[in-house]
Amino acid sequence: MEVLVVDDLEKSRVSLARIIAHLGCTPVEAINADDALQMIGERPDIGLVMLRSRKSVVNGYNFIAEMKAMYPDSTAPKVVVVGKEADMPSMLKMLAEGADEYIIKPYDREAIGKKLRAMGPSC
Repeated sequence: MEVLVVDDLEKSRVSLARIIAHLGCTPVEAINADDALQMIGERPDIGLVMLRSRKSVVNGYNFIAEMKAMYPDSTAPKVVVVGKEADMPSMLKMLAEGADEYIIKPYDREAIGKKLRAMGPSC
């Protein structure tokens, strides 16, 4: 399974991608919602999206709605919102908009591994 990491901050994106790769999944990276939507349309093996929660060029609210609209049969990749505890209002709004789960920073390999296993098929 491919895991799409969407974050405009390179350091965060690369760090999370490394953890995902170590866990046996194939990370794919996008720096904004437009790139992420294009990748999802082109790569059917993307089964999970890890999306930064803070308002940025990613714009998670619009991304979730647009991604779900691409899958009228409810087969859209699962979405995990990633953010700091201070981002909780934003994460809760994204959950209301259709995200499936969230994870609080700072996270480690074990926390990401548990979340991946809980979200469905393993890598």
